[in-house]
Amino acid sequence: MEQRRGVLQGLTVTGGEPTLQPDLSIFLKTVKNLGYSVKLDTNGSQPDVLAGLFQQNLVDYVAMDIKTSLPLYQKACGVDVDTACIGRSIDLLKTSGVDYAFRSTAVKPFIEERTLLDIQKVLNHPQRYILQEFILRDQLVAASLLDEKQYTPEEFKALKTKWDMAPGLTFSGRGNNSE
Repeated sequence: MEQRRGVLQGLTVTGGEPTLQPDLSIFLKTVKNLGYSVKLDTNGSQPDVLAGLFQQNLVDYVAMDIKTSLPLYQKACGVDVDTACIGRSIDLLKTSGVDYAFRSTAVKPFIEERTLLDIQKVLNHPQRYILQEFILRDQLVAASLLDEKQYTPEEFKALKTKWDMAPGLTFSGRGNNSE
């Protein structure tokens, strides 16, 4: 990174879940001291870690994944999830003063019209919400999803059309994962 100064402007820290790393703040301090901007990708499971990073001004942008509506989180993730932590991270992000986006990947049956309504209620007018098209790659997903019918590009476009007027809602199509 020292050698790339002036060539690169920033660094994205992604995972697994980066907020589980005990030395994350030390690493980010080093990155910030080199003059880089920092984008953090997180699942929101560690709100206390996020709060510490915000207090130390160690992140410039956060993209937080919203897997589904809060009642469906356990099923979507396949593990126990403390949804109260997810809720705290949502609130923390919205009040942090740090630029952010929430994003969901349209995986059936976890993202449907009803769950989008539930997500909108929980997010309550976010700065930015991105719905990404799910691209099935058998080497990257749980085997159970390989048997599920997913949105076709046409169905995703129809879903997008229904939500175009929602404030702060952005759709990201096939192969576009820029947030």
